[in-house]
Amino acid sequence: MPDYAYILSTTDGPVGIVTLNRPRQLNTLARPLMAELVDALERHDADPGIRAIVVTGGPSVFAAGADIKEMAACGTARSASPSR
Repeated sequence: MPDYAYILSTTDGPVGIVTLNRPRQLNTLARPLMAELVDALERHDADPGIRAIVVTGGPSVFAAGADIKEMAACGTARSASPSR
């Protein structure tokens, strides 16, 4: 497995384990993390020795959801107040 910046990817026998690893951001789902997650899942899926894949987060949170700061920077965050 390649070295990743935002996830950890290991195996335990026939199980692939992918751990989200952005603890300071509560594992928010930013584009770089999602790209690494997809890559790791595809690599585990392509390995005939892997029979199951577990995706896990840190000790206090799995994932806080989308990275709102990234969305706002891209101009994709919408206002929470309804339009009239």
